[in-house]
Formats: sequence, structure tokens, C-alpha cells
Amino acid sequence: MMRQLQTQTAQRALEIASCIGRRVCCPDAYFECGNDSGGTAGIAGGTAGTALLSATLHRIEPEKNWQARTHEQLVLAARSKSSDRSLHEGWAGLFAAAGYAAGASERYRKLRTSIRTSLHAYIHTAYTPPYKAVQSTAEFDLVSGAAGLLLVLNAPEDRDIVKVLCNYIDWLTADSSGARWVAPFSRYSPDGEPLETILANNLGLAHGLSGMLAGLALNEHVQNTSPLIARLGEWLLSHAVGSGKVPSWPSGLHDGKPLDERLAWCFGTPGVTASLYAAGYKSERRDWCDAAIEALHAALAPVLPLMDQAICHGMGGLALIAHTIGRHAPDERLLCFAGESYASICAAFDPQTRYGYRILQAPRQWVDSPAFLDGAAGIALTLLVLADLPHDTWVRFLGLLAAGAR
Repeated sequence: MMRQLQTQTAQRALEIASCIGRRVCCPDAYFECGNDSGGTAGIAGGTAGTALLSATLHRIEPEKNWQARTHEQLVLAARSKSSDRSLHEGWAGLFAAAGYAAGASERYRKLRTSIRTSLHAYIHTAYTPPYKAVQSTAEFDLVSGAAGLLLVLNAPEDRDIVKVLCNYIDWLTADSSGARWVAPFSRYSPDGEPLETILANNLGLAHGLSGMLAGLALNEHVQNTSPLIARLGEWLLSHAVGSGKVPSWPSGLHDGKPLDERLAWCFGTPGVTASLYAAGYKSERRDWCDAAIEALHAALAPVLPLMDQAICHGMGGLALIAHTIGRHAPDERLLCFAGESYASICAAFDPQTRYGYRILQAPRQWVDSPAFLDGAAGIALTLLVLADLPHDTWVRFLGLLAAGAR
């Protein structure tokens, strides 16, 4: 009975993901991703991101035409006129997507070599002394900065350039007050209305300290005894808030005071726990892993507010964090949450909409999006992971430890 249930789960996930894949892998969706006119090369909103879905479907259904669709999307992303080198917004995203699509083969080797050379040159220019005062989290974060680059530069030829990034993060975080990585922080009301922009320390996985910790934890060239990982992990634990012995984390700190507790992959406790768990696993700090699991239990226990199913701000991101940690630990409570989330996301699928799901982009404004980070492609990939179908290594591009990582 259990095997039959698992098979039914996998079949439903594949049905929805394939439907979404056929819709996002078409010229109209490419136009929305901006790649028909030299748009982004990154994975967040460009065709490099939707290529992650078609590449995954190719591995599951190799007899279908997903490989050709993947190639088409990568070619379009390669036409980008952007100078951005970041993971989610720039050329490091195409580099990551092409590597994921190639797997163990030599496909896209010339493209990847060219982008790697460009990334190395950029890092030598942007992240070597004399260091400059931070103007934006985009300089160091996972989405747009140094942390995201650490997630994709894992080959033997990247060893020296990873040291450059580590030296930069070491300098940035050396002051225990956090003064060097204070940056503009946008605050929003509970229903998503913009309030103000202030200077603060961002703690989140997408744009803050947790992203830097995840980048270090998931990079193969960073040693498990790294004092830098130890420093960042202990800093996060020492700046936790919450009642009793269960830690939680706000989205940021302004003059040491907590800001805007949000429940998402990008901001707040869930993303921090993903980073802390990955760092604890790498550095063999079982106490960090236990603290992360306990905090995630508490964060996911209440009835969750209305949200969409996307990765960045929605149910998809929470479910991925719960599933990857739950499978890796293992932890039944987290797996139960992930299973319930799977059912909820499946139930929300609406084939009458353009891509199967609509995204809450602003207060009471629902939009159709084919994108990876904030759209249907990412939701489809999430369903495949939650159904325990193979090929989940793409989650590292979100700063998450894959369930089967050892």
C-alpha cells in the first residue's frame, strides 16, 4: 500500500511538472522571461531557470523531447546582453544551469569554460583588496553576490578563486558588531505594502548572513574545520530571538533590534535553519543541526498565513526546506509538513491558468509567471523533489543541502 501511494504521488507530481514544463518551454514564456531580447542570463527569472525544469524532466523521461527544449532555453539565455555575473540574475546562473543539464557529460563545456573564465576575472576585480564599504546586499548575498558564486564554483580549477571569495567574506564579517555588512533594508507591512528603507543587517538566506554561511557550507573547497564557518554559525546562534530555549530569527537587525519576522525561504527562520543545518552537517556540529531542526519545528507549527506556492516567498520554499532537512536528518515531523505541503500545492494546481499556478506579486495582485524562483517552473521542480523523484541537486542553487548529500 505504501509503495502504491508513493507511486501515485510520483505520478501526480510528474503529470503537473510535465504540464508546466510544456507551457514554460515555449516562445510566449521565453518572452516573459526576457530572453527573446537579451534579458537575464540568471536562473531566478530567465530561461536558464526554466531550463532546470526541462533538464530534470529529461532525466526522468529521457524518451521525450525535454533535452531539445533544455538546449533551446540555454541558447536563449546565452544571448543575454547583461553584464551581471551573479547566480540568480546573471551569467553564473547560466553557468550553473548548463552544468546541471550536462551532468557527467561534456555538453556545454566550451560555454562553461568561457563563463568560468569571465567569472574568475570578475571576482579578481570585485573581491580583492582594498575592500570597499558595502553599498548593497547584492555585493555579498546568495541571489546577486559572493555567496551565490560560492554555490557554483566547485571544480578543481576554482580552488584559488574560492579563496578570494572566502577572504572577502572573512573581512566583511570580522567585526562582531556586523558593521561592515550593514546595507539598505526594505521593510514591508504584513500584507506586503512597502513601508520604508533603513540600514540594517540582513540575516536571511537570499540576501543576508545566512546566504554567506550556506555558500561556505556547500562549497567543496571550504574545509569542514573552517574558522569562518564557525564564526558565522556562532554569530547567528548568538543573535537568535524567540521564547524559551527554541531559537528563531528575524529578517534583519537594526541597531541590534529585530525587524520583520517573516516566514519564507528568502527571509526569516526557515532560511536561516537551512543554512545552519548545512553548516552544522559540514562542520560536524550536531548541536547546530539540532538547533536548526528545533527552530524549524517551531516556525512551521502555527497555521501559516495565505501565501502562494512559489519558492521565494511561498509554500514551495518552506516545503523544500522541510523536505531536504527532514530526509537528511531524518525527521518525521518535517517530512509530515512536507507531505502536507505537497498535497496542498497539488490541490492548488489550476490547468485553466496560463502556467498552472498564479503568484502573489503584490498585495492582492496575482500574476502568471513561468519563472524558477518566483513562478511555475520552480513550483514544478519543488513537486518533483517532494515526491522523492531523483535529481534534486539543483536545490544547492537555493543554498539547500540535497536530501541525499553525504
